[in-house]
Amino acid sequence: MADFAVPGTWTWNGSANQNQSSYRVTGHTTAENYLVIFDRKIPVNNGDGTFSKPSCRVRIIRTFLVSGLPLATKAVCDINISWPMEAPVASVKAMVTLIGTIFSDVNLASDFVDDLRIPLA
Repeated sequence: MADFAVPGTWTWNGSANQNQSSYRVTGHTTAENYLVIFDRKIPVNNGDGTFSKPSCRVRIIRTFLVSGLPLATKAVCDINISWPMEAPVASVKAMVTLIGTIFSDVNLASDFVDDLRIPLA
């Protein structure tokens, strides 16, 4: 099984444990942070024969300077994927692939950011 390849232009930013890793993206500076953070939650036995839901999360966080001063808030893209342990693996993978297909559409960024528009029937 192949692993996701982190772009060679990213710099590993460290990790507190094996459940999180973060990277500085090209363009990251002390004044303008540009980070990608990967998190995972491993399923835990609830003690009653059931397990908590595993999940993976990807966050992209960026700060901006305007007129030389940092904006008070950050821009954030956040995707969380969680599933019940009993879910068919192929179906969960298909959902992850679908979110990739949605976000790979060249028009989606303009729809969201320029027009604040979501797909409507």
